[in-house]
Amino acid sequence: MQGFEDFETLDARMNAASPKARTATYQQIAILIDHFVAASVIMKERFFSQLIFSFLIANASEHMKNFGLVKTSRNDLTLAPLFNMLCTRLHELGPELAAPGGLYEGDSDTPEFREYGHYTRNEFTAFGRRIGIAPARVEKILDQFVKENNQANELIDQAFLPMEAKNIIRYNFMERSYRLK
Repeated sequence: MQGFEDFETLDARMNAASPKARTATYQQIAILIDHFVAASVIMKERFFSQLIFSFLIANASEHMKNFGLVKTSRNDLTLAPLFNMLCTRLHELGPELAAPGGLYEGDSDTPEFREYGHYTRNEFTAFGRRIGIAPARVEKILDQFVKENNQANELIDQAFLPMEAKNIIRYNFMERSYRLK
């Protein structure tokens, strides 16, 4: 591996012997992190945080090619910083998450998802636990994202965007933040 390697490429390499088509879930990325990263528990928490942030800004472009690993100066692997971040709701009303399989297989079978028709804190909590993050850490990470929105509003206000676009981003952020409370 050299430089940056996205999770779609890593998944293909790891599962080359299995020719069946795979429906990507974010849980698969956590499995890849376990396989390729020595400090996988820490990296899965970072990945969980990246996914929550991406969800909050309504970025439905967070597919396996937009997450990946990079080599550090010590020649080990770490989660790449976020890139290609945008509020896709400015362009179209698409899916909430880019992975066709969702967070994990069966995530839309929860009572909350069936009742509301969208992701809530319940699905993200279950996802965090499924990928091996301690329940207390899952709750702490989620709470950090939903406790105050002042910084998000300041960043949105500073964006070089028309007011209509800022309002769409702000609405999506606030609505999704509310769902994670």
